[in-house]
Amino acid sequence: MDSYKKPVILSTFFALLFAITLISNAQINVKVMVDEVIIYTEQNIDTSSTIRTTKGDIFEVTDVQDGWTQIHLFSGEERFIKSSQVSTIHEIPPYPSYTSVRKDLCAKVKKASSKASKNSLSKYPNTIDQQSSYEYFLFDKYVLDIYRTSDIPASNYSKLIE
Repeated sequence: MDSYKKPVILSTFFALLFAITLISNAQINVKVMVDEVIIYTEQNIDTSSTIRTTKGDIFEVTDVQDGWTQIHLFSGEERFIKSSQVSTIHEIPPYPSYTSVRKDLCAKVKKASSKASKNSLSKYPNTIDQQSSYEYFLFDKYVLDIYRTSDIPASNYSKLIE
């Protein structure tokens, strides 16, 4: 092999590897396209725990299959939306950069966490598994309301943690 070909081949290989890594780590987001959508705890419309979301809400996608879009919510739990009600978007509004806005948001999320914990404990005082599951559900519901009223996409939640 000619001496100049080896560095060209190696640099091409590493450039492709870098590009593939960037593409695979890209966050995919969806935007709710209808007036009101239900977020389910399972891929089943008969599940009892649901959260209502509205047109324009944006979520981070973790998977799509069988007519369902799996989204990542605040509790770390995966939730589900019917794929026909959302559309993939490539850009989301930026996360607020002002420290005062971020601090206010953190305080509201902390209150939502306490409220979710208190309400789940009162509903399921003797069943830790149900209590925990319900607490995550309520946390997602409360924080989604906070983000919506603050006009911040839910898919920006990971930036609050940073």
